[in-house]
Amino acid sequence: MRSSRLLLAFPVLVGVVAAIDTIAGLVSSGAEQQQAASAWLTGLLLLAYAWIAPWLHEFLAVPSTTGHAETRKLLAVALKRDAAAAGISTPKLVFVEHASPVAFGIGMPGAATVFVTTGMCKAVDARTLDFVIAHEVSHISLKHSLFQAIVFAGLYLGKALLGLPPLLAPFILLGYLAFMRQCEFAADCGASRLTNCSTTRHGLAALARMVKEVKRPSVLVDLLSTHPSFHRRIAATSPEAQLAKA
Repeated sequence: MRSSRLLLAFPVLVGVVAAIDTIAGLVSSGAEQQQAASAWLTGLLLLAYAWIAPWLHEFLAVPSTTGHAETRKLLAVALKRDAAAAGISTPKLVFVEHASPVAFGIGMPGAATVFVTTGMCKAVDARTLDFVIAHEVSHISLKHSLFQAIVFAGLYLGKALLGLPPLLAPFILLGYLAFMRQCEFAADCGASRLTNCSTTRHGLAALARMVKEVKRPSVLVDLLSTHPSFHRRIAATSPEAQLAKA
């Protein structure tokens, strides 16, 4: 995905939110009514994002239609197999022309898309790609797009409607980031079930090498990240950790 265009997805959403805020101001009388109308409309938009995100990202992406024929076939087969094992409809698979190694699954079961960049196809081996697909299918089957939207919308509405002090905003953000990191752990566990624990650990280790994560990040870096460190993710998929969860 063109990095500049990929980054447009969220600003587009912010622009729509601003438009909603303007419309709410025009149709509402009084500051309190305007604030409430704007908050509720914004909250509904954030919830709708779980359904409109696949379309929005595909609209902003630059699809790749040439090359990597074998990899495309491998990933299409893996996607269909994992979706069937997870009990969901096969998501749409979109290859995106971009050097950055990126993959993500977004949307709801039955209306989801998995995006994979050509950079990811070049950067890792077939077994790691197998894990990547299983991980993204797990995100979709577990409805993480919806739950993340619910959490974010709930935090936003709570702040907007209850008049929480602005100083609480960083703590609200930290809570949301913590929830997103738990989604990553859950998707790793899901990938272990769809493929196997060995493939998951191989994929995580390969991705750690790819991003040159040679040591565990600091606690502060971990707290401000949407994803846990690969060190933590690998540890969470160890046989001992799996036994502890059983």
